[in-house]
Amino acid sequence: MAGAGGGGVGRHRVGVDRAAGGDAMTGLLVGLGLAAAVLLAWPPDRLARIREDPRPQGRSGRWWERLRPGRRKGRSRVAAELPQTLELMAVCLESGATLTAAAGTMRDLSPAATAEVLGGVVSALHLGRDPSEAWLGLADHPVWGLPARDLARSLRSGTGMTESLRVHAEEARRRRREEAMRAARAVGVKSVQPLMACFLPAFVLLGVVPLVASLVSRFLG
Repeated sequence: MAGAGGGGVGRHRVGVDRAAGGDAMTGLLVGLGLAAAVLLAWPPDRLARIREDPRPQGRSGRWWERLRPGRRKGRSRVAAELPQTLELMAVCLESGATLTAAAGTMRDLSPAATAEVLGGVVSALHLGRDPSEAWLGLADHPVWGLPARDLARSLRSGTGMTESLRVHAEEARRRRREEAMRAARAVGVKSVQPLMACFLPAFVLLGVVPLVASLVSRFLG
């Protein structure tokens, strides 16, 4: 009888140990799942900042970071307005206006971003600067560079400018379409990570962890 009682107590202890082991394993799996969820949901830019040098940036760096987005936005507006601006300048030339008059008209009619670009050329022309040199002042402009160089070349050679303006307008419109397509494709690629950050932790916690915990409990029980 004592042996039977001892055996029952031993089996009870083994069962308790197995149950405790199963609970511990379940807790461990849940903890691992939560840790994976946190790592997957953690914004990658924050992880990158953790790895970066913690030393503060200089004042010039902070100014650069503050000014750069504004420049990009202004450049984007100028690029969006370029095709229509060039076509309207061509219409002005076809109606008999000079290039200086056409540029002045578009400066007065255009939104602020394009008006600022053309304003520099018009001011130089009104001060008596050579027209080709005035337009070459935009030679390095990221948006107006190509049209300005062709206008300066046409002014030197005396060739027609209307067709050149229309060609550049069509090229600018084509570039805008290509940029829009690239931006649309980039949105699809960039949306994968947030979707995975939401879906994968939920899948692990709701699907994998309970299944593994159930198998471990059966094995230990």
